[in-house]
Amino acid sequence: MNEGMKFDDEKPCMGFLVKSFPNALRKVSKQNDYGAKKYSPLNWKKVSIERYEDALVRHMVSALENPSAIDESGQEHLAAVAWNALALIELRNMDKNND
Repeated sequence: MNEGMKFDDEKPCMGFLVKSFPNALRKVSKQNDYGAKKYSPLNWKKVSIERYEDALVRHMVSALENPSAIDESGQEHLAAVAWNALALIELRNMDKNND
């Protein structure tokens, strides 16, 4: 059987990311769900970058002080660190794409 061609050598392997970090992504997804229910699903796009920078640092300090500490969402603080980092990456890239 001949296999078709697919030119994706230079594209990121998104499936590998999920396979590499299933537990971490599950926790970040729960963090995302918590925020979507508390505010609204895409409310985060309307918040300033500085607020996410501050939140990332606050959660990082809490995680370093007490690695087993849980935040108001019921997740480890590192899940909030990761979520805030993703929000910052997304918002900064949205700004670049809008220029």
